[in-house]
Amino acid sequence: MQLVVRNALKLVVVFSLCSILLSLLFYSEDAKSTSYARLKLGRVFGSHMVFQREREFKVWGTGHPTSMVALQLSSIVRGSDHFQSTVGSDGRWEITLPAYPTSTDVTMQFSSLGASITLYDVAFGEVWLCSGQSNMRMPLSQTLGYVATDDDGSTGPLPRIFDVPLATSLNPLEELSTDGQNNGATDMKWQVATLSVAAQFSSICYQFGRNLSMILDVPVGLVQAASGGTYLEAWANTDIYVCTQNILLPYMNRATELDSTRAIWRQKNERSVLYNGMLYPLRRVVFAGVLWYQGENNLAHPTRYSCMFPIFLSSLRTLFDNPSLPLLFVEIAPWVVGKLKGHLPYLRYAQQFALSLPDPVAMASALDIYDPLSPSGDIHQRQKQPLANRLLLLALSLVYKRSISLPTGPRFRAVAAFVGHMDIYMTYATGLRIQCTSPTANLSIELGVLDARSLSSISWQPFDVVIVPANDTDLVTQEAVLRLQHGLPAGSIAGLRYAWQDVPSCILMNAASIPAHTFVDLFPVGLIEGEEQRLTGTPQMRLLKAPDLVTTS
Repeated sequence: MQLVVRNALKLVVVFSLCSILLSLLFYSEDAKSTSYARLKLGRVFGSHMVFQREREFKVWGTGHPTSMVALQLSSIVRGSDHFQSTVGSDGRWEITLPAYPTSTDVTMQFSSLGASITLYDVAFGEVWLCSGQSNMRMPLSQTLGYVATDDDGSTGPLPRIFDVPLATSLNPLEELSTDGQNNGATDMKWQVATLSVAAQFSSICYQFGRNLSMILDVPVGLVQAASGGTYLEAWANTDIYVCTQNILLPYMNRATELDSTRAIWRQKNERSVLYNGMLYPLRRVVFAGVLWYQGENNLAHPTRYSCMFPIFLSSLRTLFDNPSLPLLFVEIAPWVVGKLKGHLPYLRYAQQFALSLPDPVAMASALDIYDPLSPSGDIHQRQKQPLANRLLLLALSLVYKRSISLPTGPRFRAVAAFVGHMDIYMTYATGLRIQCTSPTANLSIELGVLDARSLSSISWQPFDVVIVPANDTDLVTQEAVLRLQHGLPAGSIAGLRYAWQDVPSCILMNAASIPAHTFVDLFPVGLIEGEEQRLTGTPQMRLLKAPDLVTTS
Protein backbone atom coordinates (compact mmCIF):
# COMPACT_ATOMS: atom_id res chain seq x y z
CA MET A 1 0.00 0.00 0.00
CA GLN A 2 2.78 2.42 0.91
CA LEU A 3 4.49 1.62 -2.38
CA VAL A 4 1.34 2.52 -4.29
CA VAL A 5 1.08 5.82 -2.42
CA ARG A 6 4.73 6.66 -3.09
CA ASN A 7 4.31 5.90 -6.81
CA ALA A 8 1.17 8.00 -6.92
CA LEU A 9 2.99 10.90 -5.29
CA LYS A 10 5.79 10.58 -7.79
CA LEU A 11 3.29 10.75 -10.64
CA VAL A 12 1.71 13.86 -9.15
CA VAL A 13 5.12 15.54 -8.84
CA VAL A 14 6.12 14.59 -12.38
CA PHE A 15 2.77 15.74 -13.72
CA SER A 16 3.09 19.04 -11.88
CA LEU A 17 6.60 19.62 -13.19
CA CYS A 18 5.49 18.83 -16.74
CA SER A 19 2.58 21.22 -16.39
CA ILE A 20 4.88 23.99 -15.21
CA LEU A 21 7.33 23.35 -18.04
CA LEU A 22 4.57 23.26 -20.63
CA SER A 23 3.03 26.44 -19.30
CA LEU A 24 6.40 28.16 -19.44
CA LEU A 25 6.93 26.89 -22.97
CA PHE A 26 3.55 28.08 -24.17
CA TYR A 27 4.00 31.37 -22.32
CA SER A 28 7.31 31.85 -24.09
CA GLU A 29 5.79 31.03 -27.48
CA ASP A 30 2.83 33.28 -26.75
CA ALA A 31 5.19 36.10 -25.75
CA LYS A 32 6.95 35.73 -29.06
CA SER A 33 3.73 35.78 -31.03
CA THR A 34 2.37 38.79 -29.19
CA SER A 35 5.53 40.88 -28.93
CA TYR A 36 4.01 43.24 -31.50
CA ALA A 37 0.42 42.69 -30.38
CA ARG A 38 -0.04 46.20 -29.03
CA LEU A 39 -0.58 48.78 -31.75
CA LYS A 40 2.42 51.10 -32.03
CA LEU A 41 3.55 53.82 -34.38
CA GLY A 42 7.09 54.50 -35.56
CA ARG A 43 8.90 56.73 -33.08
CA VAL A 44 9.17 59.64 -35.49
CA PHE A 45 5.37 60.09 -35.46
CA GLY A 46 3.51 62.19 -32.94
CA SER A 47 1.05 64.99 -32.36
CA HIS A 48 2.16 68.41 -33.73
CA MET A 49 4.31 66.76 -36.42
CA VAL A 50 4.65 67.98 -39.99
CA PHE A 51 4.48 65.78 -43.09
CA GLN A 52 5.96 66.97 -46.37
CA ARG A 53 3.19 68.55 -48.43
CA GLU A 54 2.40 67.61 -52.03
CA ARG A 55 4.40 64.38 -51.83
CA GLU A 56 3.28 60.78 -51.37
CA PHE A 57 4.36 59.62 -47.90
CA LYS A 58 4.31 56.63 -45.55
CA VAL A 59 3.31 55.88 -41.98
CA TRP A 60 4.33 52.68 -40.25
CA GLY A 61 4.44 50.80 -36.99
CA THR A 62 3.91 47.41 -35.34
CA GLY A 63 0.94 45.32 -34.28
CA HIS A 64 -0.43 41.80 -33.98
CA PRO A 65 0.50 39.66 -37.01
CA THR A 66 -2.26 39.32 -39.63
CA SER A 67 -4.45 41.93 -37.89
CA MET A 68 -5.86 44.94 -39.71
CA VAL A 69 -4.68 48.51 -39.01
CA ALA A 70 -7.12 51.24 -40.00
CA LEU A 71 -6.27 54.92 -40.40
CA GLN A 72 -8.74 57.78 -40.52
CA LEU A 73 -7.19 61.06 -41.58
CA SER A 74 -9.39 64.09 -41.01
CA SER A 75 -8.58 67.53 -42.38
CA ILE A 76 -10.45 70.71 -43.21
CA VAL A 77 -9.05 70.61 -46.74
CA ARG A 78 -10.18 67.09 -47.69
CA GLY A 79 -12.57 65.92 -45.00
CA SER A 80 -12.07 62.33 -43.82
CA ASP A 81 -9.97 59.79 -45.73
CA HIS A 82 -9.71 56.13 -44.77
CA PHE A 83 -6.78 53.78 -45.29
CA GLN A 84 -5.85 50.33 -44.04
CA SER A 85 -3.03 47.82 -43.95
CA THR A 86 -2.49 44.25 -42.80
CA VAL A 87 0.21 43.56 -40.22
CA GLY A 88 2.83 41.22 -41.61
CA SER A 89 4.04 38.02 -40.01
CA ASP A 90 6.98 39.98 -38.59
CA GLY A 91 4.56 42.24 -36.72
CA ARG A 92 5.21 45.29 -38.93
CA TRP A 93 2.80 47.33 -41.02
CA GLU A 94 3.05 50.28 -43.39
CA ILE A 95 0.52 52.51 -45.14
CA THR A 96 1.33 54.65 -48.20
CA LEU A 97 -0.75 57.83 -48.40
CA PRO A 98 -1.30 60.20 -51.32
CA ALA A 99 0.06 63.72 -51.49
CA TYR A 100 -1.76 66.31 -49.40
CA PRO A 101 -1.75 70.09 -49.87
CA THR A 102 -0.66 72.58 -47.24
CA SER A 103 -2.93 72.15 -44.24
CA THR A 104 -3.08 72.33 -40.45
CA ASP A 105 -5.27 70.97 -37.64
CA VAL A 106 -5.16 67.48 -39.14
CA THR A 107 -6.13 64.50 -36.99
CA MET A 108 -4.88 60.97 -37.65
CA GLN A 109 -6.55 58.07 -35.81
CA PHE A 110 -5.00 54.61 -36.01
CA SER A 111 -6.91 51.57 -34.73
CA SER A 112 -6.38 47.82 -34.56
CA LEU A 113 -7.99 45.06 -32.46
CA GLY A 114 -9.81 47.56 -30.28
CA ALA A 115 -6.72 49.67 -29.58
CA SER A 116 -6.38 53.16 -31.00
CA ILE A 117 -3.79 55.95 -31.23
CA THR A 118 -4.73 59.49 -32.20
CA LEU A 119 -2.34 62.20 -33.41
CA TYR A 120 -3.61 65.76 -33.02
CA ASP A 121 -2.55 69.08 -34.55
CA VAL A 122 -0.75 67.39 -37.47
CA ALA A 123 0.25 69.63 -40.38
CA PHE A 124 1.38 69.36 -44.01
CA GLY A 125 4.13 71.75 -45.00
CA GLU A 126 7.89 71.75 -45.55
CA VAL A 127 10.12 69.28 -43.65
CA TRP A 128 13.90 69.72 -43.45
CA LEU A 129 16.59 67.50 -41.93
CA CYS A 130 19.43 69.27 -40.08
CA SER A 131 22.49 67.13 -39.44
CA GLY A 132 26.20 67.27 -38.69
CA GLN A 133 28.38 67.91 -35.66
CA SER A 134 28.61 70.54 -32.91
CA ASN A 135 28.17 73.70 -34.97
CA MET A 136 24.91 72.32 -36.30
CA ARG A 137 23.95 71.11 -32.85
CA MET A 138 24.84 74.40 -31.05
CA PRO A 139 21.56 75.40 -29.37
CA LEU A 140 19.72 78.64 -29.93
CA SER A 141 20.28 79.70 -26.30
CA GLN A 142 24.07 79.76 -26.78
CA THR A 143 24.13 81.91 -29.91
CA LEU A 144 24.33 85.66 -30.32
CA GLY A 145 21.06 87.54 -30.39
CA TYR A 146 19.04 85.00 -28.43
CA VAL A 147 16.43 86.52 -26.12
CA ALA A 148 14.53 84.27 -23.71
CA THR A 149 11.01 85.30 -24.70
CA ASP A 150 8.22 83.61 -26.58
CA ASP A 151 7.13 86.86 -28.21
CA ASP A 152 9.70 87.46 -30.95
CA GLY A 153 7.43 89.86 -32.82
CA SER A 154 7.38 87.71 -35.96
CA THR A 155 4.43 86.35 -37.86
CA GLY A 156 3.58 83.10 -39.57
CA PRO A 157 3.24 79.59 -38.16
CA LEU A 158 5.82 78.47 -35.64
CA PRO A 159 8.12 75.63 -36.73
CA ARG A 160 7.55 72.15 -35.25
CA ILE A 161 10.77 70.49 -34.08
CA PHE A 162 11.90 66.91 -33.49
CA ASP A 163 15.26 66.09 -31.90
CA VAL A 164 16.75 62.67 -32.72
CA PRO A 165 18.58 61.26 -29.65
CA LEU A 166 22.13 60.06 -30.00
CA ALA A 167 22.12 56.41 -31.00
CA THR A 168 24.97 54.29 -32.32
CA SER A 169 24.69 50.90 -33.93
CA LEU A 170 26.96 48.55 -35.86
CA ASN A 171 23.94 47.59 -37.97
CA PRO A 172 21.15 49.72 -39.48
CA LEU A 173 18.26 50.18 -37.05
CA GLU A 174 14.66 49.89 -38.20
CA GLU A 175 13.52 52.40 -35.59
CA LEU A 176 14.96 55.34 -33.70
CA SER A 177 16.56 54.10 -30.50
CA THR A 178 15.76 55.26 -26.99
CA ASP A 179 18.65 53.34 -25.48
CA GLY A 180 21.50 55.69 -26.34
CA GLN A 181 22.89 58.79 -24.64
CA ASN A 182 20.46 61.69 -24.67
CA ASN A 183 22.91 63.96 -26.51
CA GLY A 184 21.32 66.96 -24.83
CA ALA A 185 18.22 66.30 -26.91
CA THR A 186 14.74 67.35 -26.05
CA ASP A 187 12.24 64.54 -25.50
CA MET A 188 11.76 62.38 -28.58
CA LYS A 189 8.53 64.07 -29.55
CA TRP A 190 7.32 66.79 -31.87
CA GLN A 191 6.99 70.21 -30.26
CA VAL A 192 5.71 73.57 -31.40
CA ALA A 193 8.86 75.68 -31.30
CA THR A 194 8.27 78.73 -29.20
CA LEU A 195 11.58 80.38 -28.37
CA SER A 196 11.63 78.80 -24.91
CA VAL A 197 10.98 75.35 -26.38
CA ALA A 198 13.58 75.88 -29.12
CA ALA A 199 16.23 77.13 -26.66
CA GLN A 200 18.08 73.78 -26.69
CA PHE A 201 17.42 73.07 -30.38
CA SER A 202 19.87 73.75 -33.22
CA SER A 203 20.21 77.50 -33.71
CA ILE A 204 20.92 77.24 -37.44
CA CYS A 205 18.10 74.80 -38.00
CA TYR A 206 15.53 76.76 -35.98
CA GLN A 207 16.37 80.16 -37.49
CA PHE A 208 16.32 78.69 -41.00
CA GLY A 209 12.92 77.10 -40.36
CA ARG A 210 11.43 80.11 -38.58
CA ASN A 211 12.25 82.44 -41.46
CA LEU A 212 11.17 79.88 -44.05
CA SER A 213 7.77 79.54 -42.40
CA MET A 214 7.31 83.31 -42.38
CA ILE A 215 8.27 83.73 -46.04
CA LEU A 216 6.28 80.77 -47.39
CA ASP A 217 3.50 81.11 -44.77
CA VAL A 218 3.33 77.33 -44.40
CA PRO A 219 4.04 74.94 -41.51
CA VAL A 220 7.68 73.90 -41.30
CA GLY A 221 8.94 70.73 -39.63
CA LEU A 222 12.57 70.49 -38.51
CA VAL A 223 14.27 67.20 -37.66
CA GLN A 224 17.63 67.54 -35.93
CA ALA A 225 20.06 64.61 -36.08
CA ALA A 226 23.41 66.00 -34.98
CA SER A 227 26.15 65.20 -32.48
CA GLY A 228 29.30 67.10 -31.53
CA GLY A 229 32.82 65.85 -32.07
CA THR A 230 31.94 63.42 -34.85
CA TYR A 231 33.73 62.31 -37.99
CA LEU A 232 32.11 62.04 -41.39
CA GLU A 233 32.97 58.34 -41.37
CA ALA A 234 30.50 57.80 -38.53
CA TRP A 235 27.66 59.51 -40.45
CA ALA A 236 28.27 57.78 -43.76
CA ASN A 237 27.30 54.34 -44.97
CA THR A 238 29.69 51.81 -46.46
CA ASP A 239 29.80 53.63 -49.82
CA ILE A 240 32.67 55.80 -48.56
CA TYR A 241 34.88 52.81 -47.77
CA VAL A 242 36.39 53.22 -51.24
CA CYS A 243 38.05 56.37 -49.83
CA THR A 244 39.30 54.77 -46.59
CA GLN A 245 40.56 51.36 -47.66
CA ASN A 246 43.43 50.07 -45.53
CA ILE A 247 43.29 53.17 -43.34
CA LEU A 248 43.11 52.89 -39.58
CA LEU A 249 41.07 55.87 -38.46
CA PRO A 250 42.58 57.83 -35.55
CA TYR A 251 39.69 57.14 -33.19
CA MET A 252 40.15 53.39 -33.71
CA ASN A 253 43.68 53.61 -32.31
CA ARG A 254 42.80 54.74 -28.80
CA ALA A 255 43.36 52.91 -25.56
CA THR A 256 40.53 50.75 -24.29
CA GLU A 257 40.73 52.24 -20.79
CA LEU A 258 38.68 55.41 -21.22
CA ASP A 259 36.64 57.58 -18.93
CA SER A 260 32.92 57.67 -19.68
CA THR A 261 33.05 60.87 -21.75
CA ARG A 262 35.85 59.64 -23.99
CA ALA A 263 34.23 56.22 -24.21
CA ILE A 264 31.05 57.79 -25.57
CA TRP A 265 33.12 59.89 -27.99
CA ARG A 266 34.86 56.80 -29.25
CA GLN A 267 31.65 54.81 -29.49
CA LYS A 268 29.95 57.40 -31.68
CA ASN A 269 32.94 57.65 -34.02
CA GLU A 270 33.15 54.10 -35.24
CA ARG A 271 32.44 53.69 -38.92
CA SER A 272 28.79 54.15 -39.94
CA VAL A 273 27.41 53.94 -36.39
CA LEU A 274 25.56 57.28 -36.57
CA TYR A 275 24.30 56.52 -40.06
CA ASN A 276 22.92 53.24 -38.71
CA GLY A 277 21.47 54.69 -35.51
CA MET A 278 20.28 58.18 -36.45
CA LEU A 279 19.89 58.52 -40.23
CA TYR A 280 18.84 55.08 -41.47
CA PRO A 281 15.76 54.91 -39.17
CA LEU A 282 14.52 58.13 -40.87
CA ARG A 283 14.83 56.71 -44.39
CA ARG A 284 11.05 56.60 -45.02
CA VAL A 285 10.49 60.20 -43.93
CA VAL A 286 9.95 62.58 -46.85
CA PHE A 287 12.15 65.66 -46.58
CA ALA A 288 12.12 68.87 -48.61
CA GLY A 289 15.90 69.02 -48.20
CA VAL A 290 18.94 68.53 -45.97
CA LEU A 291 21.06 71.10 -44.13
CA TRP A 292 24.55 69.80 -43.27
CA TYR A 293 27.33 71.35 -41.15
CA GLN A 294 30.29 69.09 -40.35
CA GLY A 295 33.95 68.66 -41.13
CA GLU A 296 36.00 70.08 -38.27
CA ASN A 297 36.83 66.60 -36.98
CA ASN A 298 38.18 65.61 -40.40
CA LEU A 299 40.64 68.52 -40.52
CA ALA A 300 43.72 66.29 -40.54
CA HIS A 301 42.72 64.56 -43.78
CA PRO A 302 41.28 67.01 -46.33
CA THR A 303 42.18 64.81 -49.30
CA ARG A 304 40.23 61.89 -47.88
CA TYR A 305 37.35 64.27 -47.15
CA SER A 306 37.30 65.46 -50.78
CA CYS A 307 36.64 61.84 -51.75
CA MET A 308 34.17 60.98 -49.00
CA PHE A 309 32.00 64.09 -48.86
CA PRO A 310 30.43 63.92 -52.35
CA ILE A 311 29.82 60.19 -51.90
CA PHE A 312 28.18 60.81 -48.53
CA LEU A 313 25.84 63.52 -49.81
CA SER A 314 24.93 61.41 -52.82
CA SER A 315 24.15 58.48 -50.50
CA LEU A 316 21.59 60.63 -48.68
CA ARG A 317 19.66 60.94 -51.93
CA THR A 318 19.69 57.17 -52.19
CA LEU A 319 18.72 56.72 -48.54
CA PHE A 320 15.71 59.02 -48.85
CA ASP A 321 14.81 57.70 -52.31
CA ASN A 322 15.01 61.13 -53.92
CA PRO A 323 17.68 61.64 -56.64
CA SER A 324 17.03 65.39 -56.63
CA LEU A 325 17.00 65.87 -52.84
CA PRO A 326 18.30 69.41 -52.13
CA LEU A 327 21.62 69.33 -50.26
CA LEU A 328 22.79 72.56 -48.62
CA PHE A 329 25.93 72.64 -46.49
CA VAL A 330 28.00 75.21 -44.60
CA GLU A 331 31.59 76.10 -45.38
CA ILE A 332 33.89 75.45 -42.43
CA ALA A 333 34.27 78.76 -40.57
CA PRO A 334 37.61 80.21 -39.42
CA TRP A 335 39.27 79.21 -36.17
CA VAL A 336 42.85 78.97 -34.89
CA VAL A 337 43.62 75.31 -35.43
CA GLY A 338 46.88 74.84 -33.52
CA LYS A 339 49.14 72.02 -34.68
CA LEU A 340 47.20 71.58 -37.93
CA LYS A 341 47.82 75.17 -38.94
CA GLY A 342 47.28 75.67 -42.66
CA HIS A 343 44.89 72.72 -43.09
CA LEU A 344 41.64 74.70 -43.00
CA PRO A 345 41.72 76.13 -46.55
CA TYR A 346 42.36 72.63 -47.89
CA LEU A 347 39.39 71.28 -45.94
CA ARG A 348 37.17 74.11 -47.20
CA TYR A 349 38.30 73.33 -50.70
CA ALA A 350 37.64 69.61 -50.11
CA GLN A 351 34.02 70.49 -49.30
CA GLN A 352 33.66 72.09 -52.71
CA PHE A 353 34.13 68.73 -54.44
CA ALA A 354 30.50 68.05 -53.50
CA LEU A 355 29.40 70.96 -55.70
CA SER A 356 29.98 68.70 -58.69
CA LEU A 357 26.89 66.68 -57.71
CA PRO A 358 23.70 67.25 -59.72
CA ASP A 359 21.66 70.24 -58.57
CA PRO A 360 20.25 71.29 -56.24
CA VAL A 361 23.40 71.39 -54.13
CA ALA A 362 25.07 74.49 -52.70
CA MET A 363 27.48 75.73 -50.03
CA ALA A 364 26.79 78.64 -47.68
CA SER A 365 29.87 80.84 -47.24
CA ALA A 366 31.23 81.29 -43.71
CA LEU A 367 34.60 83.03 -44.04
CA ASP A 368 33.40 86.03 -42.01
CA ILE A 369 32.15 83.91 -39.08
CA TYR A 370 35.07 84.17 -36.64
CA ASP A 371 34.48 84.28 -32.89
CA PRO A 372 37.69 84.37 -30.81
CA LEU A 373 35.66 85.26 -27.68
CA SER A 374 33.30 82.29 -27.84
CA PRO A 375 32.99 80.63 -24.38
CA SER A 376 33.09 77.27 -26.14
CA GLY A 377 36.28 78.11 -28.05
CA ASP A 378 36.64 79.82 -31.42
CA ILE A 379 35.78 76.56 -33.21
CA HIS A 380 32.20 77.05 -31.93
CA GLN A 381 31.21 80.39 -33.41
CA ARG A 382 28.11 81.99 -31.88
CA GLN A 383 27.08 83.90 -35.03
CA LYS A 384 24.60 81.37 -36.38
CA GLN A 385 21.94 83.72 -37.73
CA PRO A 386 24.00 84.81 -40.79
CA LEU A 387 24.57 81.14 -41.68
CA ALA A 388 20.87 80.32 -41.27
CA ASN A 389 20.00 83.30 -43.51
CA ARG A 390 22.47 82.22 -46.19
CA LEU A 391 21.12 78.68 -46.20
CA LEU A 392 17.64 80.18 -46.46
CA LEU A 393 18.59 82.29 -49.51
CA LEU A 394 20.01 79.20 -51.21
CA ALA A 395 16.85 77.23 -50.42
CA LEU A 396 14.57 79.99 -51.68
CA SER A 397 16.55 80.24 -54.90
CA LEU A 398 17.29 76.58 -55.66
CA VAL A 399 14.37 74.74 -54.04
CA TYR A 400 11.47 77.19 -54.02
CA LYS A 401 12.46 78.98 -57.26
CA ARG A 402 12.17 82.46 -55.79
CA SER A 403 13.95 85.25 -57.62
CA ILE A 404 16.92 86.13 -55.39
CA SER A 405 19.42 88.56 -56.91
CA LEU A 406 22.27 87.54 -54.59
CA PRO A 407 21.62 84.06 -53.19
CA THR A 408 25.35 83.44 -52.75
CA GLY A 409 28.62 85.27 -52.24
CA PRO A 410 30.83 86.64 -55.03
CA ARG A 411 32.16 83.94 -57.35
CA PHE A 412 35.33 83.79 -59.40
CA ARG A 413 34.44 83.26 -63.07
CA ALA A 414 37.40 84.12 -65.29
CA VAL A 415 40.80 85.80 -65.52
CA ALA A 416 42.43 87.79 -68.28
CA ALA A 417 46.19 88.43 -68.36
CA PHE A 418 47.62 91.72 -69.63
CA VAL A 419 51.05 93.23 -69.58
CA GLY A 420 51.93 93.63 -65.91
CA HIS A 421 48.47 93.01 -64.49
CA MET A 422 45.56 90.59 -64.34
CA ASP A 423 41.81 91.17 -64.28
CA ILE A 424 39.66 88.75 -62.30
CA TYR A 425 35.97 88.71 -63.22
CA MET A 426 33.44 88.15 -60.43
CA THR A 427 29.78 87.14 -60.59
CA TYR A 428 27.17 87.72 -57.85
CA ALA A 429 29.30 90.74 -57.00
CA THR A 430 26.85 93.65 -56.85
CA GLY A 431 28.17 96.05 -54.23
CA LEU A 432 31.48 94.20 -54.08
CA ARG A 433 33.62 95.39 -51.18
CA ILE A 434 36.65 94.34 -49.18
CA GLN A 435 36.16 93.61 -45.48
CA CYS A 436 39.21 93.36 -43.22
CA THR A 437 39.70 92.52 -39.55
CA SER A 438 42.23 95.36 -39.20
CA PRO A 439 42.37 98.86 -40.75
CA THR A 440 45.97 98.20 -41.77
CA ALA A 441 45.23 94.92 -43.58
CA ASN A 442 44.94 94.64 -47.36
CA LEU A 443 43.20 92.05 -49.48
CA SER A 444 45.76 89.87 -51.20
CA ILE A 445 45.24 87.23 -53.82
CA GLU A 446 48.05 84.75 -54.24
CA LEU A 447 49.45 83.80 -57.61
CA GLY A 448 51.20 80.51 -58.18
CA VAL A 449 54.48 81.28 -59.92
CA LEU A 450 56.41 78.61 -61.77
CA ASP A 451 60.00 78.08 -60.66
CA ALA A 452 62.19 78.78 -63.70
CA ARG A 453 64.48 75.93 -62.67
CA SER A 454 61.72 73.38 -62.10
CA LEU A 455 58.49 73.84 -64.02
CA SER A 456 56.74 71.38 -61.68
CA SER A 457 57.42 73.58 -58.65
CA ILE A 458 55.07 76.45 -57.74
CA SER A 459 55.64 79.19 -55.20
CA TRP A 460 52.64 81.21 -54.01
CA GLN A 461 53.13 84.96 -53.85
CA PRO A 462 50.59 87.50 -52.50
CA PHE A 463 49.56 90.56 -54.53
CA ASP A 464 47.24 93.36 -53.49
CA VAL A 465 44.10 93.89 -55.54
CA VAL A 466 41.68 96.76 -56.15
CA ILE A 467 38.06 96.75 -57.33
CA VAL A 468 37.38 98.38 -60.69
CA PRO A 469 34.07 98.82 -62.55
CA ALA A 470 33.18 96.15 -65.09
CA ASN A 471 32.72 98.18 -68.29
CA ASP A 472 33.17 95.53 -70.98
CA THR A 473 29.75 95.11 -72.61
CA ASP A 474 30.63 91.53 -73.56
CA LEU A 475 30.78 90.60 -69.88
CA VAL A 476 27.03 90.73 -69.45
CA THR A 477 27.10 88.34 -66.49
CA GLN A 478 29.64 90.31 -64.47
CA GLU A 479 29.09 92.93 -61.82
CA ALA A 480 32.67 93.62 -60.73
CA VAL A 481 36.31 93.16 -61.65
CA LEU A 482 39.35 92.76 -59.43
CA ARG A 483 42.60 94.17 -60.81
CA LEU A 484 45.87 92.69 -59.65
CA GLN A 485 49.21 94.35 -60.51
CA HIS A 486 51.96 91.74 -60.60
CA GLY A 487 54.67 92.48 -63.22
CA LEU A 488 55.09 88.76 -64.00
CA PRO A 489 55.29 87.14 -67.44
CA ALA A 490 51.85 85.68 -68.16
CA GLY A 491 53.35 82.30 -69.01
CA SER A 492 54.87 82.00 -65.54
CA ILE A 493 51.52 82.27 -63.71
CA ALA A 494 50.41 78.74 -62.86
CA GLY A 495 47.63 79.34 -60.37
CA LEU A 496 45.44 81.67 -58.33
CA ARG A 497 44.05 81.33 -54.84
CA TYR A 498 41.98 83.46 -52.47
CA ALA A 499 41.48 83.35 -48.69
CA TRP A 500 43.98 80.53 -48.38
CA GLN A 501 44.45 81.00 -44.64
CA ASP A 502 42.86 79.42 -41.58
CA VAL A 503 41.60 82.87 -40.51
CA PRO A 504 41.69 85.27 -43.48
CA SER A 505 42.41 88.90 -42.53
CA CYS A 506 40.52 90.29 -45.54
CA ILE A 507 37.65 88.85 -47.57
CA LEU A 508 35.38 89.87 -50.45
CA MET A 509 31.74 90.64 -49.63
CA ASN A 510 28.78 91.59 -51.82
CA ALA A 511 25.79 93.82 -51.15
CA ALA A 512 23.97 90.95 -49.40
CA SER A 513 26.88 90.76 -46.88
CA ILE A 514 27.79 87.27 -48.11
CA PRO A 515 31.51 86.51 -48.51
CA ALA A 516 33.20 84.78 -51.39
CA HIS A 517 34.26 81.29 -50.36
CA THR A 518 37.83 80.00 -50.38
CA PHE A 519 38.97 79.57 -53.97
CA VAL A 520 41.87 78.02 -55.87
CA ASP A 521 42.56 77.19 -59.50
CA LEU A 522 45.59 76.04 -61.44
CA PHE A 523 46.66 76.86 -64.99
CA PRO A 524 48.70 73.88 -66.24
CA VAL A 525 49.97 75.72 -69.35
CA GLY A 526 50.13 79.18 -67.82
CA LEU A 527 48.16 82.20 -69.03
CA ILE A 528 48.19 83.82 -72.46
CA GLU A 529 48.23 87.59 -72.57
CA GLY A 530 45.02 89.18 -73.79
CA GLU A 531 42.98 85.99 -73.56
CA GLU A 532 40.27 85.33 -71.02
CA GLN A 533 40.52 82.01 -69.23
CA ARG A 534 37.58 80.49 -67.41
CA LEU A 535 38.11 79.63 -63.75
CA THR A 536 36.81 76.19 -62.85
CA GLY A 537 38.16 75.85 -59.33
CA THR A 538 38.49 72.07 -59.60
CA PRO A 539 42.20 71.08 -59.41
CA GLN A 540 42.90 67.73 -57.81
CA MET A 541 44.24 67.62 -54.27
CA ARG A 542 47.49 66.01 -55.39
CA LEU A 543 48.22 69.00 -57.63
CA LEU A 544 47.72 71.33 -54.67
CA LYS A 545 50.06 69.18 -52.54
CA ALA A 546 47.54 68.94 -49.73
CA PRO A 547 49.22 68.54 -46.32
CA ASP A 548 47.79 65.07 -45.66
CA LEU A 549 49.44 63.86 -48.86
CA VAL A 550 52.78 65.07 -47.57
CA THR A 551 52.45 63.93 -43.94
CA THR A 552 49.81 61.40 -42.92
CA SER A 553 48.76 60.41 -39.41
